[in-house]
Amino acid sequence: MGCKTINSPASFEFFSWLTATACLYWLLPPAMRRYLLIVSTAGILAYADPKSLLALSVMTTVVCIAMQIKGAWRNSSLLAACAVVLVTLVAFKLLETTQTTPSMTDRLIPLGLSFYSLRCVHLLIERYLGQIERPATLQVIEYLFFPPTIMAGPIHRYPAYAAEQPGAFSFAMFSAGLERILYGYVKIVVIGNYLLNLQFSRWILLRFDPDTAGYQYFDALNYGLNLYFQFSGYSDIAIGFALIFGHKIMENFSWPLLQPNIVMFWRNWHISLTSLCREYVFAGVYAATRQAWAGVFLTMLAVSLWHGLTLNYLAWGLYHAAGILVCQQWSKSAAAKYLQRTLPSPVNRLIGWFLTFQFVMLGFVWTKEVDIAASFDAYMKIISGVFGSV
Repeated sequence: MGCKTINSPASFEFFSWLTATACLYWLLPPAMRRYLLIVSTAGILAYADPKSLLALSVMTTVVCIAMQIKGAWRNSSLLAACAVVLVTLVAFKLLETTQTTPSMTDRLIPLGLSFYSLRCVHLLIERYLGQIERPATLQVIEYLFFPPTIMAGPIHRYPAYAAEQPGAFSFAMFSAGLERILYGYVKIVVIGNYLLNLQFSRWILLRFDPDTAGYQYFDALNYGLNLYFQFSGYSDIAIGFALIFGHKIMENFSWPLLQPNIVMFWRNWHISLTSLCREYVFAGVYAATRQAWAGVFLTMLAVSLWHGLTLNYLAWGLYHAAGILVCQQWSKSAAAKYLQRTLPSPVNRLIGWFLTFQFVMLGFVWTKEVDIAASFDAYMKIISGVFGSV
C-alpha cells in the first residue's frame, strides 16, 4: 500500500484534519497553540506515512541544530545543514525518477518534501545572511510544521510568519479564509476535475485523432490549464486555512495566464518558489558573473529540476530560460518601441498576452509526455500540422 489519501490537499481527510485542528487551536490557551500545530502535523504524517514523519523530523533536527550554533562554526554549520537538506531532496528526487511503479514512488517519497526542503533552505540562508536573529527552536519547528502548508506549499517566509502572533479569534480573517477555501475547491473540483479532466478531455478525444496537431495542441492546453487550476486551488486552500489559524501567508499565483509577457508570467506563477530562486540563485549568479543570461538560465534550471530530475523538466526549464532572454532583448529593440508608439496600449497588451499564453501552453508539451522522445514527437506533429495547413 502507498500513502493514504491525506497526501492530497483536496482530499476529505486533509480538509477534516485541518478543520479539527483549527477548532482545537482556538479552544486552547495561546501558550498551548504552537504545541498543537506541531503535534497535529506530526500525527497526520505518522498516520499517512510514518517514513515521511521520520525524514522530515531528521531534516528539522539538522536545521534546528545549525540555527543555534554561534561563533566561528556558525556559517560553516549553516552551509553544511543546507547541503544536507539539498542532498536529501536530490536523493529522493532521483529515487522518484528511477521508479516506474506509482505505488513504489508513493512509498519512497516523503510527503511535502519538495516544499519542506525549500523552507529549510530559506531558514538557513536567511540566518547565514544575517537577515534573521537566532530563533527559538520551538518557533522553527512550528514554522516548518505549519499544518496548512505542509503538503503542497506555498513556501511561506519565516520572518513574516514569526512576526505574526495570533491572539484573539478574528471573524474577518475566518470569513476571508472560508471564502478562499471555497475558491480553491471550486478550482479543483469544478474547473479542474469536471470541466477540464472530464468534459474537455472527452471533447478532445471525440474531436481529434491522437496523431494530429489539433489533438497535441489541445492536450497540452488541457494539461496546462488543469495544472494551473489544481495547483492554484491547493494554494487557495492553504492560504484560506492559514487565515483561519490567524496567519497571512504569501500568495502563490496572481493571474499568471493573463500576463502580457513571459517575464511577468514568471513573476506571477508559483510566486513562493520563483521569488526564492530569484533571490538565492539569480542574485548570487549575477553578483558573481555580472551576466544576466547566466543568472536566468541557472535560475530556470533550479526551478525546473526542483519539479523533477528528468530530461523533460530540464528541457522545459531551458525552453523558458530562452523565452525570458528573447523577451528581454525584444523589449529593448527598436521594433518593440515602434510598436509601443504606434499601436494602442490595449492592442499591444492583447498581442503580448496571446503570444505568451501560447508559449506557456506549448511549453507544457515537455512535461506532460512520458519522455523526451515523446515530447519531440508531439512537437513535430504540431509543427507539421501548422505548416501543412498553410
